[in-house]
Amino acid sequence: MTLETFRSWLEAYGRAWEARDSEAAASLYTDEATYQITPFLEPMRGRASLRDYWAHVAATEMQIQFEFEILAV
Repeated sequence: MTLETFRSWLEAYGRAWEARDSEAAASLYTDEATYQITPFLEPMRGRASLRDYWAHVAATEMQIQFEFEILAV
């Protein structure tokens, strides 16, 4: 993965989160993806699970602002 590819992915992730777009967020992952919100919970598995999670996030979070800084390559 190139730095620009990673930056583009992060930008798409941020747009999906800020727009509360669970479909756009889920589309960033493969069908076999896992997503773990903390190291203490079992990871979610598969795009459908991620879509459901993001739909919940979209309904519960307020004033979402996404920023990132890539610290190393």
